[in-house]
Amino acid sequence: MAVSACGGGVEQAGEPGGRPAITGTAPLAVRGIPSVVTLAPDVPANAAPGPVTSADTVVMDQFAMAFFPGFLVIQPGQTIEFRNSETDAAHNVRVQYLPTDSMVFNVGSAQGIPYYHTFDQPGGYYVTCDIHPAMDAAFLVTGAPFVTAADSVGAFTFAEVPPGVYVARVWSIEPELRSERTVTLGSGFQHLDLAGGPTG
Repeated sequence: MAVSACGGGVEQAGEPGGRPAITGTAPLAVRGIPSVVTLAPDVPANAAPGPVTSADTVVMDQFAMAFFPGFLVIQPGQTIEFRNSETDAAHNVRVQYLPTDSMVFNVGSAQGIPYYHTFDQPGGYYVTCDIHPAMDAAFLVTGAPFVTAADSVGAFTFAEVPPGVYVARVWSIEPELRSERTVTLGSGFQHLDLAGGPTG
């Protein structure tokens, strides 16, 4: 997986390799949570390779009345270590699976006692603290081989994507901003406008 969002053990998009860059626009960030663009080869399901996975553990911490980082991209089978690094504040961690609006877990978060959970199901997850409702975060689980998080105004960049036909998916914390379409990437510089919802 090439990714330009937080996630352990993955190659960062934009590393040199000779292939042209792909830029584009996606929906704006919502409540500080960016849109994410994924590219996967458009091949028949029975010919598609398995999802990219990782065994590396990543950290989501609670500090200064906030989750850090506020957004992650991880791969199926990857574990998140939830920490509470406050010196004098109690927290909990509630994780909700957005595709089914179902709770994954809700645990107390004591200082110095991390909680680990492995996420196998692709999709978006929303993280909150019931004790401090202003605290929230999100993460996306995806096995797509190419992943990038847009900036706050929706701009994104891919590198190291071979020419071919891909399914481009846009994920946002807001369901109405999500989209999917087929794109053909050539051998030269290309700009993808994915900010306007699904087309074609």
